[in-house]
Amino acid sequence: MTSRSCYLLLLCSVFALALVLADDAPTDGSLPLSAADGVANPTIPDPRTTIYEFVRQSEVHTILFRLIDSNEQSKEFLNNKGARFTLFAPVDNAFIRLANSLTPGVTVDQQTDADDVIAAIAAAIEQIREVTNFAAASDIVIYHVLEGAFPIEDLIEMGTATTVLGRPRNLTFFDGNVVVDADDSRNNATANPTNIFALNGWIHQIYGVLLPFQLDEAVTLITSRPTPAAVTPIVTPTPVSGEQVTEEETSEEETTEEGEDADDGDGDEDPSTVITEDGAAPTPDDDDDDDDDDEVCFPASATVTTADGSTVRMADLEAGQHIQHDEHGASSPVFLFTHRTLKREQWFYRISTASGHAVSITGNHYLYVNERLVAAHAVQVGNVVRTMSGPSAVVKVERVKDVGLYAPHSLHGDVVVDGIVCSSYSRAVAPGLAHALLLPLRWFVRASGAREVLPGVFYEGGRGLERFVPKGLAAY
Repeated sequence: MTSRSCYLLLLCSVFALALVLADDAPTDGSLPLSAADGVANPTIPDPRTTIYEFVRQSEVHTILFRLIDSNEQSKEFLNNKGARFTLFAPVDNAFIRLANSLTPGVTVDQQTDADDVIAAIAAAIEQIREVTNFAAASDIVIYHVLEGAFPIEDLIEMGTATTVLGRPRNLTFFDGNVVVDADDSRNNATANPTNIFALNGWIHQIYGVLLPFQLDEAVTLITSRPTPAAVTPIVTPTPVSGEQVTEEETSEEETTEEGEDADDGDGDEDPSTVITEDGAAPTPDDDDDDDDDDEVCFPASATVTTADGSTVRMADLEAGQHIQHDEHGASSPVFLFTHRTLKREQWFYRISTASGHAVSITGNHYLYVNERLVAAHAVQVGNVVRTMSGPSAVVKVERVKDVGLYAPHSLHGDVVVDGIVCSSYSRAVAPGLAHALLLPLRWFVRASGAREVLPGVFYEGGRGLERFVPKGLAAY
């Protein structure tokens, strides 16, 4: 065979291979069959469907489907062929066990309609809003979805994974089991079968419901709640002046007084008492601006650490820079600023730790305290926070004034500021909801390679948009 013939044969082989690869790459953006190569015992439905369609057609996931279908956002992205997700799919029995665990005295079984099971779970969740960070039972779905298409072997190798709703719990994997706070089986949400290959990702069937709260705490909270006391009749007093007071006028006065008392005592708007440098509580004048929902950030003097170990002042931080987001040195790019201004002077809480780290942060911004997300205004001396040196106790909480308001968002969702691990989120919007709402923007950045989305739009704050979404709690 001549060299010319060999050359032509090689060209034909390359052309044939290109045709095969082109045939294997679907034009609708879905995963090619070759993505299952090397995966142990994948289950490939015939025909392959999106994750949403697989759940819709499944006979053992009717409750999960009702939940997905009632959440437009979940429905949309799980049915998107061009998206990449991994779904842990609890079977119906898992939800039935959860409903029975959360609602003592109410029994549901396999004959109970799926909507009634969901209603029982939703009613229980409504009673434990203090220890959850989702507004409805349908949001449970998002705790079962991971960004990216991962067969179970990849998840086991990774060790941990984070749901699209943020980091209420890290999922861990051991011998094919999903280990997290699940339903009444707790740390044993066994995955079987795994590696169901859909057009837009992988499905792993599990026998427990992954929750953002400790089940035993939730049940205790529900069962220990006192029965509401009977309403005491209000006796209308006789006017001292002799003037006649109508029933309507009295009711208005009583309602106003009761409303004012309730506002004063609910603790949602007033910042918690903190320790200042001289040991005294801050005066009301000091607190005027601290808990404004639109002011949730770090000062210009704060610092972050880039992927290469360099220290950058917040005022000099640019979109697209990779900054560290945990104590192990992992990094993630900044893709959005919801504050970026040097013009303003602001009160901050300065939280100092035994490890020598100290961060200045506005009162409604979250950081990790005792393994929970806690707003800065609720941090107390003795609490343990995550630092670059490991867990460290808080030794001082004080009020300081500084200049600048900066709120960078990493694709991961966390940022390390002045050596302390903080969240990108604040009480302005419930953190789980905020992470979910930013999901399309994260997709765009990853797909387009853009350094920043909506540059300049939110540099002066949220423009009041946070008023239309649920606010976050003081702690999760």
